[in-house]
Amino acid sequence: SSQNPGRAEIAPAGPRVHSGMPTLSRAGTFASSGVDIFNDTPNHCVALLREATDPKYISFYANVLLIPDSMSASPKEICEAASKLAELIALDNTKAIVQLSAVLTSGPSLARRYAAAALGASDIACRDRGKKSCRPEEIVRAVVSLLLRTVEKDMDLEVRLAALQALCSIPIELTESIIRLLLQCADGAEPRLRALIYRTLSKMARRGDQMLINLFLAALDVHDTAAVHAAAAEGLGLAARVGDRTTLMALLRLLSDGGSSGSEARCAAARALGVLAVSASELEAPHVVEVLIDVLADDDIDVRCAALDALAATLAGSPHGEGRLRAVLLALADDEDDAMRRAVFSWLSKAARPGDGELVEAFVRGLEDCDAEIGCAAAHALARISPEGDETVLRALYARVDNSEGSTRSAAIAALHKLAKLPEDSGKIAMFHRYCDKDFHPFGSTGGVGES
Repeated sequence: SSQNPGRAEIAPAGPRVHSGMPTLSRAGTFASSGVDIFNDTPNHCVALLREATDPKYISFYANVLLIPDSMSASPKEICEAASKLAELIALDNTKAIVQLSAVLTSGPSLARRYAAAALGASDIACRDRGKKSCRPEEIVRAVVSLLLRTVEKDMDLEVRLAALQALCSIPIELTESIIRLLLQCADGAEPRLRALIYRTLSKMARRGDQMLINLFLAALDVHDTAAVHAAAAEGLGLAARVGDRTTLMALLRLLSDGGSSGSEARCAAARALGVLAVSASELEAPHVVEVLIDVLADDDIDVRCAALDALAATLAGSPHGEGRLRAVLLALADDEDDAMRRAVFSWLSKAARPGDGELVEAFVRGLEDCDAEIGCAAAHALARISPEGDETVLRALYARVDNSEGSTRSAAIAALHKLAKLPEDSGKIAMFHRYCDKDFHPFGSTGGVGES
């Protein structure tokens, strides 16, 4: 406005459309840019879209987006025009906000979707909130209002979804009015939209926000899609207080429901438990641990791995927890599922300390695993914790050099380089010459071990 040029205002509506065409001058030329979008050569218009963003072409960028579907530019050109307007908004150009508002109000559906997505991908989400000027905050508020209006009023589901995705990327302060508006939009909405609204709320959650905690708990208590339950569980992991009993019980019910809530929701519940159960009381903690251990036998491998991560986060560092965790991990080291064994050896590697004979034995067995990632992790761990010159370890490593390829063989050679007592044991040196062929030179020389 003329009274406050720093204030960003959103146009109540886009330009009028007559006969399927955006309103242009009679010659179709923008006075500010000298570009005739309908009569100029297409190559000239495309070239402008490929050039650096220039504020003098704001009207041109907007009108590329306002061309009706029947005359539309290509999706790539529409995306480019939307991105350039979003870039200008991120640079605090209020005219660009007015133009993009017009696009989101009156543009074709594809242009509206790209315009919303461009706001989420722009630097608006990374703005320096410490600037003294209030104008950047005004810009953010204007963009948020524009996206919320799109979520509320647009008739195209894909456009509304794009606006919600953009909201997730922009740093905003959740207010009761925003929450109320989003919940109103979610009520009776298509499942994908409802799930994304809850996911948007979870992304904006702050630890201890009781309004959102109550909202997410209520969402878990009603019959809904797995995606909504997953978003609510994710939100509780971000908003609930660590160790809160009510939240822990709700998440445990979701996790141990036998699969009726779906894999996505149960995995989200497990991840949230891994965050919130760390400081559970002496009354709740054993119950949480027992449920997580029970879920390790689930039929769903994603749920099993999520439960293992939650269990490790819950037990690691506690006085009696590490021994319990080790016992669980060692029992799963021979699990039939590759993904579970990978997760187990990843946690064992984190827990390994030099000279730990029990884990040395576990990693020697891991070297024989058919999964290359596990063999590689075992070799790296042995290099850290095994004593030098251990015959059992060295024989296992030599076997991996002979029978493996790629990363596992390289990891085994690196472990041998560290663990074999090369100067004192001519037999080991001879074996090393045998297995380190011309393609592998761990010592940086083809001359052999003696030159290291």
